Amino acid sequence: MKSNYFLTHIFLLLCLSLFSLNVYANDFPVVFGEVQHAEFTASEFEIEQKASAIVLCDFGQCAVTENGQSVIVTKHIRIKILKSTGYDWADVEIPIYESMKLKEIQACTYNLIKGEIQKTELSKKMILHEDYLDGIEILKFAFPNIKRGSIIEYQYSFELFRISGLWSWTFPKSIPVKHSEFWVQYPFEFKYKVNKTAENLFYHNELMSNEWYFNKFGPSVFHRFIAVFQSPYETEPYVNSKYNFMAGVEFHLDNIDLPGVSSSHFIYSFNKISKDLTESFYFGKKLGSKKFIRDAVAEVVSSSDSQLEKIEKIRDHLTKRLRWNGENRMTTKKSLAKTYREGEGSSADINLLLIQFLQDAGVDAFPLVLSTRSRGTIDRNFAKSDRLNYVLAYVETKYGHLLLDATDRFLPYNMLPRKCLNGEGWLILDVKGEWISLGEDEKNSISTQIKLSIDENEKLNGYYKRKFKGYDAARLRERIYLDGEEKLEQSYKDFFGNWDIHDFQIQNPDNLNEEIIVEFAFETADDIINANNYKYINPFLKNEGISNPFSAKERYSDINFACLQEQQYFIELEIPEDYSIYDIPESMVKILPDKGGQLLFNVTSINNKITILHKLRITNVNIPVDQYLGLKKLYQYSADKQAQMIILEKTN
Repeated sequence: MKSNYFLTHIFLLLCLSLFSLNVYANDFPVVFGEVQHAEFTASEFEIEQKASAIVLCDFGQCAVTENGQSVIVTKHIRIKILKSTGYDWADVEIPIYESMKLKEIQACTYNLIKGEIQKTELSKKMILHEDYLDGIEILKFAFPNIKRGSIIEYQYSFELFRISGLWSWTFPKSIPVKHSEFWVQYPFEFKYKVNKTAENLFYHNELMSNEWYFNKFGPSVFHRFIAVFQSPYETEPYVNSKYNFMAGVEFHLDNIDLPGVSSSHFIYSFNKISKDLTESFYFGKKLGSKKFIRDAVAEVVSSSDSQLEKIEKIRDHLTKRLRWNGENRMTTKKSLAKTYREGEGSSADINLLLIQFLQDAGVDAFPLVLSTRSRGTIDRNFAKSDRLNYVLAYVETKYGHLLLDATDRFLPYNMLPRKCLNGEGWLILDVKGEWISLGEDEKNSISTQIKLSIDENEKLNGYYKRKFKGYDAARLRERIYLDGEEKLEQSYKDFFGNWDIHDFQIQNPDNLNEEIIVEFAFETADDIINANNYKYINPFLKNEGISNPFSAKERYSDINFACLQEQQYFIELEIPEDYSIYDIPESMVKILPDKGGQLLFNVTSINNKITILHKLRITNVNIPVDQYLGLKKLYQYSADKQAQMIILEKTN
C-alpha cells in the first residue's frame, strides 16, 4: 500500500514543479475559519478508511524580522476526526520555550449539522498554562463539541529570539497527512545551511522575493516546501530515532554578509555551545570544589586507591545513593548539594555531581553532552543546542578514556545506558571541545546451554543454564531487585508450563562485572512426541530462542542495533541405547555482506550424543536499509533451524 502512496506523491510533486511559486498572501494553502463542505465528505485516499483522523492541512511560516534579531513563526493545522479513537488529537499541548514569546492563539471546532457548518470557538479561558521544566511552559487545551466527523483547527504564532537555527519542520505524522507546507524567509545577506531528511518525499523551491515582507536589508530568500498525501509514519524495529528518517527540514545560520555586522554573536558552533555551557549557572557554574563533596569523597575513597578503584567506588556510591527521576537533561534543576541531600535528580543533576566527585578525588573528569537515541543523531554541521539533552562524565585513564553514567545502578561502571548509544557526543573542554564516539564496543550477549536425555518413562530430563551479559543482564538484575528471586523463578515455571522445574539457582545477581546466570533442572513429558517407532524432539523445546523481529516485506529506515549482539545456544541430546538417528537438521553458515552479521548452525553426532551449536552475531551496529532483505533472511534462517526436529528411530 505504501508504494501506491509513494507513486501518487511523486506524480503530484511533478505536477507542482511545473508551476512557478510566486508567493502572495492568497497562496496560503489554508486560511483559518474557511472550512468547506467538501472537507467533511471527501475521502481523499484509501488509507483514510483505516485512520482514526487525518490532517487536512499542516501549514507553517517562519520569517526573520526586519531588525534581524528574531524570527516570527506561525503554525496552522486542520484535522478531521474520523473515529472516536481519533479524539486524542483534540487534546493539544504546545511547548513554549524560554526563547519564545507567544503572540496569538486561536482554535475552533466545526461540525456539519443538517447541511450547515456549525462553528464552536475555543474560549481563551480554556487554555491552561503549566510549568514543565525550567524554561519550558506547556499550553494545554481540549477542543469543545468533538464528534466523529468533526473538523478541528488551531493556529498560533510566536516570536523566536534566536536566528542561529530557524524553526524546523517535519512532514509526516502518526496519522495520514493530505497536505503539509512550510514557508521560510530571511534576508539575502543571511546565509543559512538547509538540512533535509528524506528529501525525495517533498518538493522544495527557493527564490528571491520581496512579496511576503520587506526588511531593511533589501531582498530576501524564500523557501517553499510541500509534501502531499503523506502516509503515517510507522515505527520500525531497531531504529534509534524516527526523526533521522522522517521527511523534514531544518536551518542553521552559517554567516551574515553585512558590513560592520559580526556573525559570531548569532552563529552557533559546537565551540560556542562549549563556551555557553561552561559559563552557564545551570551547567559549568555548578562545578567547583565544595566542602560537602570533599567530605563525602573522603568517606568513599582513600589516597591509596588506584585511579580505576576511585572511579568504580565513586560511581558505585552515587548509583546506590541517588535515584534517577526519569528526566533526561543536559542542565541542572537544583544545586549539587540538594541533589546529594535529597538522593534524587535528573540525569544532569546526577552526572554533574559524578563529575565533581571525580574531580575532588583527583581524577580528571569532564562533561560530555549528547543527544539520546530518541532525539535523533547529532549532525556536526548543525550546532543546535536544543538537540542536546544529556550529559556524561568523560575520564582519561592510562588504559584509554572512559564514559561514565550514574543513573543506572544495574549497569557496570564502565557501561553506558543504551539510550546514550547514539553515534557521537561533544566533549566540553572549557571553551572548546572534541567529538567522542559513544559506546561502539558495547555488547549484549545471551548464551544458553541445554542438556537433554530420555529416561525409561519416555520423559525428557534436562539441565538449563542461561548466561546474561550487557543490557539484558542489567534489566534482569533490576527485575530481581524489584520483585525478588522467587518471583523470577515463578515466571520461568509459568513460561515453561508443563515442566517440572527444580534446583532453581541465580548466580551473580549483585556482581555487575560478572555474567548473571539462571540455571535449573527439569523434567517434561510433553516436549517429546512418540509415534510408532519414532521419537520427535525439538531441541529448542519451547522455541524460546531467537525469533525474527523483521517481518515486514519492505524497510524504510536503516537498522540500528545500538550495540553488538550475540545470542548462542549449545544443546546436547543423549540418544537412548535402543534408538538411532533417523534425521537431524543440516548444518548451515550464513554471512551478511561486509560480515555485518553471521549465523552459525552446526550439528554433530558422535556415538550416542547429538550436539547443536547455534550462534547468531550482529557485528555491525548500523546496517543500511539496502541490506534489509539479507538481514531478514538471516534471522529467518535462524528461526527455521530452531523449528526443525530431531527424529530418532527404534532399533529393536
